[in-house]
Amino acid sequence: MLQPRVRSCLLGLEVFLDRWVLAIYADGFLNVWDLEGEGQSRWANTTIHPDQCASYTSTFDTTSLRVTLAVVASRILPAISRKAMVYEIQLSETCAPTFNVICVFPLSASSSTARRLDVSKGLLAFSQLCTISLFRWPSNHRDDIFESDSCNIRTYQEEREEMYTTIHTLEFVGPYILVLKTRSVEIHPIPPQFCNTNTPCTLPTLRHHFRKYSFRDFCVAQVEKNGDDTYVVKFLASDVIQGLFFFSSTITIPSNPLEEPTLHVDLVYIHSMIPSIPVRRLKQNEHALQPSDEASGSSGRLVLNTGHVRSPFFVSAFAMGPQGMRGVWIERRRGTMAKHIVTCRFTTETEEEGEELLGDSEAEAGLADAPILLDGRVVHTLKSPDLNEDLMHCALGEVGGIIVVGNRSGDVLLLDIGV
Repeated sequence: MLQPRVRSCLLGLEVFLDRWVLAIYADGFLNVWDLEGEGQSRWANTTIHPDQCASYTSTFDTTSLRVTLAVVASRILPAISRKAMVYEIQLSETCAPTFNVICVFPLSASSSTARRLDVSKGLLAFSQLCTISLFRWPSNHRDDIFESDSCNIRTYQEEREEMYTTIHTLEFVGPYILVLKTRSVEIHPIPPQFCNTNTPCTLPTLRHHFRKYSFRDFCVAQVEKNGDDTYVVKFLASDVIQGLFFFSSTITIPSNPLEEPTLHVDLVYIHSMIPSIPVRRLKQNEHALQPSDEASGSSGRLVLNTGHVRSPFFVSAFAMGPQGMRGVWIERRRGTMAKHIVTCRFTTETEEEGEELLGDSEAEAGLADAPILLDGRVVHTLKSPDLNEDLMHCALGEVGGIIVVGNRSGDVLLLDIGV
């Protein structure tokens, strides 16, 4: 367990270069641990007290070892107020991390959740339901936002279903904002006054609809730029009923203004909770998830046609490395209080020799393009009936395989077991 633990009510965890761990607490405390530091240099913290932290987003610059963190600070008494606070956290290999406030500015009720920031553009993106609020954060520590420094972008809204198709994650992709929603992926052009690229201002809005899934959370890898006009974004999505889904999306923005941009979203891997989804599985998979003891009985187990045994589970948290090559999730199987920490690798080649098709026998024909079964490996199991020890958060160091998890009571635990 990482010490000291200042507060409970953990809001989120981040890992940088397999060495520094950032923990954000809902009661306003921000902690950074240096896993290789000693004594006073091992830990640093700050607080936004008496405000509470409602949401946050961060980005990391590997060259300068600088974390840029934006938090939404809220207060109820004596009056309801909301503001954005942008920090620079300077990491160092020789001394303790330091926190510096870049700017603070007020927020309206429509800017409820911090989603993404882009340091190069100086942009902060918030969302509420299906609306994006875009801000250019103040320079020179100004505490005011002019009207020209902000705008709202309305995304697609299905009639009477806004509460069920809300925005979960945003990502800046060139002149676009990638919007990940409950039932769709959308790309919306950044307004020209906020975009410093030479791309034409008349970019269209594109959408990919999820017809069979309803996602409640996403984890996005770093944007990959291939050539001058193609971007690849990998993301892991959670459907609480059907399981985990790994997608690769490709956005092509031609330099020729006469050519239309394109958005392609491919489902590559599935860690399925139900047996009816047809998938492929590699015969040789050293990371295959073995059936748990709870699934060995006849009651409640799910068996695919090829004999692959699975038991119903619930994913309480998941994370993916910044390169989109490794993942980790925390699941609980039916009929047990044990929490399993499961890891996996996302291979780059999806067409490998020795693949075996799993699924309904009547649907096997013509499923050469079916997604691959995302098998994981249980690396740690925590058995406890105490709800305070439920694992609610996790983060992953992709290079060395360091896993950091956080429980309901605010403890942060380090698992140096690799993936």
